[in-house]
Amino acid sequence: MDAGEIEIQKQFNERCEESVYRALARERGNMLVQLVANAELESILDIGARHGDTLIHIHDMAPMLRLTGVDIVPSFLDEIRESGIEAVEADAADLPFPDQSFDLVFCSHTLEHCLDSQKAMEECFRVAKNAVLLVVPIEDQKHFDENPSHHFHAKHPADWWEMYIKADSKRAFLPTLCRLTQYADVEMLFMRVPE
Repeated sequence: MDAGEIEIQKQFNERCEESVYRALARERGNMLVQLVANAELESILDIGARHGDTLIHIHDMAPMLRLTGVDIVPSFLDEIRESGIEAVEADAADLPFPDQSFDLVFCSHTLEHCLDSQKAMEECFRVAKNAVLLVVPIEDQKHFDENPSHHFHAKHPADWWEMYIKADSKRAFLPTLCRLTQYADVEMLFMRVPE
């Protein structure tokens, strides 16, 4: 391949990746709206919101919800703000919210990028009032070796569970492994245990 063909292939791959990401965001948005409606929740925090595609889709379907997106990359937050949704620049391991600020905390394909995944997971539980939905990919080590630019911190499923046990040390949330969408490798839904 010459340089022109390589550039065309690169652009095609980027468009495909973005198309899959947006389809994932729509699917997650639909699922979250159903979850919120069934549980009568009023607020959602999306940690690692990127450009806010999931939140924007939720806002279109359920504008009465209080939505907040968090990302560490400032430029990602512009689209969220343009949609009238609150956007906060913050590290997932150090969220600027009081305890139990949000009915549902949603964190999809973010924890594996955090330098301190344990602390980020603890923060998810700290700011959640009723539910936490974590979505983490499970990749083999070969994927990480071949794609070092992805900045993934590989975890085995057992590692994620061990992190959860430390993060929710009071056992305030009941964990459930679930498969809510076709794109995720592991999804963990945690609903607060009634007191």
